[in-house]
Amino acid sequence: MPLAETHLAVWMLVFARLAGWTWLDPLAGRLPPVLRLGLAATLAAALAPAVSAAVPPPFSVQGVLALAMEALWGAALALCVRLVFAAVSAGFAWFGHTASGGLLTLTAEQAEPMDAAWRALAGWLAAMAFLAASGHLLVVDALRDSFTAMPVALLPAAADLRTLAEAGGWLIAAGVALALPLLALALLVQLAFGLFARGSPGIDMFSAGLGIAALGVLAGWVWAVPLVAHTISPAIEALGGWLGTLMPR
Repeated sequence: MPLAETHLAVWMLVFARLAGWTWLDPLAGRLPPVLRLGLAATLAAALAPAVSAAVPPPFSVQGVLALAMEALWGAALALCVRLVFAAVSAGFAWFGHTASGGLLTLTAEQAEPMDAAWRALAGWLAAMAFLAASGHLLVVDALRDSFTAMPVALLPAAADLRTLAEAGGWLIAAGVALALPLLALALLVQLAFGLFARGSPGIDMFSAGLGIAALGVLAGWVWAVPLVAHTISPAIEALGGWLGTLMPR
């Protein structure tokens, strides 16, 4: 291929991986589709000059298959980060149900908007902690290292796939570790409901539930932000470290 076409093919493959990442990344996924593509194109222009690989013509059958494979790789990397956010969101949603004693959830139709509000709160909390821990910079470093660990248009070895799966499993464990303190706090609030009901049978549990739930949310907010920031940073660093171990191969 001519030199200009080679550069275009490399840029398109890098762009495909980054576009797959922006599609599932918890932070980039909040942007409109046009801004996501613009972010992927900008990062591809910055990272493509450092990528050196023999690539197929971009408009051939092999080139289209390579583009699809790169998009899947980018989505897989973003999925590792999204698992952490999903665990936090699930923990907050469960916390919302138990903190109210189940009194505010009567039907599935009523539970759905409550879950959406709790998941939105958990998403913003995790996003702020992620940015505070410089997680966005660590993700960009991991993406840059991924082009060395997993060259474009090449299928990785089985050992490399196992290493990447181990990194993803470590991130799942980190997400569960983030959600467990919230679940413990929710159980304590549930215990407080039981003590109230046992000590004062005539108390209005609906009104008490609102107050205790508000205090529980405030305590969870103050407690969770440093915890999330402390846990997300080593999780992303571990992913970058595992990618780094693949580079000499």
